[in-house]
Amino acid sequence: MYKFRSVVAALLLASMAAWAGPFEDAFDAYRKRDYALALRLWQSLAEAGNAGAQSNVGHMHINGYGVPKDGQQALIWFRKAADQGNAIAQYNIGLMYDSGEGVPKDDQQALLWYRKAADHGHTAAQFNLGVMYATGQGVPKDDQLAYFWWLLASEGGGAASVNSRDLAEARLTPQQRDAARADARNWKPRKP
Repeated sequence: MYKFRSVVAALLLASMAAWAGPFEDAFDAYRKRDYALALRLWQSLAEAGNAGAQSNVGHMHINGYGVPKDGQQALIWFRKAADQGNAIAQYNIGLMYDSGEGVPKDDQQALLWYRKAADHGHTAAQFNLGVMYATGQGVPKDDQLAYFWWLLASEGGGAASVNSRDLAEARLTPQQRDAARADARNWKPRKP
């Protein structure tokens, strides 16, 4: 049900020339399922402060790639990256709390971390916020806010976002739809 997606998108975060070679080497090792090598390469970058590598080390720990599955280690590494504004790590922390994987299930923490990632434009986090508002998971049920978050998420594509947006739209008054659309038009992602 939940997927921790750190590696592919984090490659884009490795734009600094000093990190590019080792980061890409780690990514190649990961694609070849040489998880021990990928972890070793990312670990050194993570310890040097590279947020993308920190997020990927968390990914390795939460999934048990190259190491035993360890939610606490995953949380430590995701948190280091999230504190630097890494939206992927923020999203993954939200997933951990939402699913109770590696940490106790906590809707308030899931909401907090999804919101941080969503504010940076992370479409899966925006989708999950829509779900939380649509179902009243950890927040008062609010179809207009669900619609707002699904409007944003649907801009990134994805059938689930589009379908959810369309279903929510049918439950709203014209005024609620217009207000949510105006908010979505005026919304701008935060810079990390």
